[in-house]
Amino acid sequence: MTTAANFRAYKEVRELVERCGGSMEWRPMGRGGDWELELHGKSAVVSCRDRSVNALDNLYEPKQGVQDPKTWDDYEPEAPLKQGAFWKLIELIRSASR
Repeated sequence: MTTAANFRAYKEVRELVERCGGSMEWRPMGRGGDWELELHGKSAVVSCRDRSVNALDNLYEPKQGVQDPKTWDDYEPEAPLKQGAFWKLIELIRSASR
């Protein structure tokens, strides 16, 4: 991902969660961390380690020509969300809810 001063990791997903009244917070841990998502009393944790693709990355369109993304480098810094990303996000939170 980019290091630009105005860059906000997972910007589109965070804005989507916030527009729905939820929150998305970064919890650093060692060589990575966890994103904690909360929405309408449900929460989910998505681990981010070693530049590997995670459930949040899968909400975005990969770079043109990349069929099976493996690392963050397979996405543009300002990649658009996939069609249906909202419902995939809802399912992520439902399935991981604690």
